[in-house]
Amino acid sequence: MNTKFYYDQKRRHYILIFENNTIEMRLCEFVSLHKYLKSFNIADLLEDMTDAADKHCFKFEKNNLSLILDLHQLISLQNIIDQGMFDMKLEDLLFRLNISCSVINIESNTLIEVL
Repeated sequence: MNTKFYYDQKRRHYILIFENNTIEMRLCEFVSLHKYLKSFNIADLLEDMTDAADKHCFKFEKNNLSLILDLHQLISLQNIIDQGMFDMKLEDLLFRLNISCSVINIESNTLIEVL
């Protein structure tokens, strides 16, 4: 499964590649998705034996896309969006502290070099 999340500075969009779908989001859509994903209590969903707990629908209207995710996919999406939020907050903190850095991606490991 090819899953990626990054910020495209040229288009000024966040790009999510998930389950072979490319989803473009503005900052407000990204924050809204993060907040919505945080509203899920994974422990409760794991204990819930009904069919309703197994499938979750997400609509990305800007991209004219609807995804129906099972619980495993939901947790994967939650993890990648959480990591994206962490990265954004870290970048903001470094910017506010006037610390310059360059980011190097090496086989899914991110190295930050402070300049």
